[in-house]
Amino acid sequence: MICPNCGAQVSDSAAFCPKCGTPLAAQAAPVEPTPAAPAPSEPAPAPEQAAYQQQAAYPQQPQPAPYTQQAAYQQAAYQQQPAYQQASVPLISAWETPLAGLKLPSGIGELFTGYNKAGAQYAEAAGLKMKWYKALTTVLLYISAISLFWTGLDTIFGFTGSSFGYSMYASHPALKVVDIVYGIYLVAFAFVVLYIRMRLAKFATDGPHLYLLLLVVNGSASILYTLATYAIVGYSFAASIIGSVIGLAIMFFLNKTYFDKRQYFFTM
Repeated sequence: MICPNCGAQVSDSAAFCPKCGTPLAAQAAPVEPTPAAPAPSEPAPAPEQAAYQQQAAYPQQPQPAPYTQQAAYQQAAYQQQPAYQQASVPLISAWETPLAGLKLPSGIGELFTGYNKAGAQYAEAAGLKMKWYKALTTVLLYISAISLFWTGLDTIFGFTGSSFGYSMYASHPALKVVDIVYGIYLVAFAFVVLYIRMRLAKFATDGPHLYLLLLVVNGSASILYTLATYAIVGYSFAASIIGSVIGLAIMFFLNKTYFDKRQYFFTM
């Protein structure tokens, strides 16, 4: 150690400094620290308080609600919608898809069934007017079928004298053949009109296609019949044929435009 008085180097075991005689016993004795008084201990919490503290430190996580399985028919009833209710899909042209497979009616009563009211109401809700469709399926095509049937019989048998008559047949025998062939066509086509009305009434995919085809076939047959009779008799038919062609073209394009805008709803 070092003497605090003179600064001389002194042995650690020396009691006095050999140079100046300063006592070194007080400097050499280590000073022991006074132990601190122990802090008072807190009393142990009660069992109820301990449980509360543990719950506060680790909050209980909420338990998931028990899984309840819904009935399958409820889920299906909520999700399933008719195909014609998918109005968000872009509309397509009536001639961009081929005719669907023809399905013959299972009974004569099926030809006279009412139209698809649910489909018509949904199309109207989408902003499309369906008055022409309703008129076709409820009145106009029925009247057309009856008219074709009666005109065909009258053309064959001459009930009302609307055919050319026996005098004309005597001078132009080919007229009788033309009338019989055309009359048979009209009678048969009357049932075709009823079938097309049924397909339209059911919102069938091929309904609009068949109706447009009806206009073309029936209009063309009428023009051919007029051409044949006028050619046999020798009448001038240019003005009559031109008017028939113009009328047929107007009816075709008006109906095509109408059903093109509603083609997507015909998906049955």
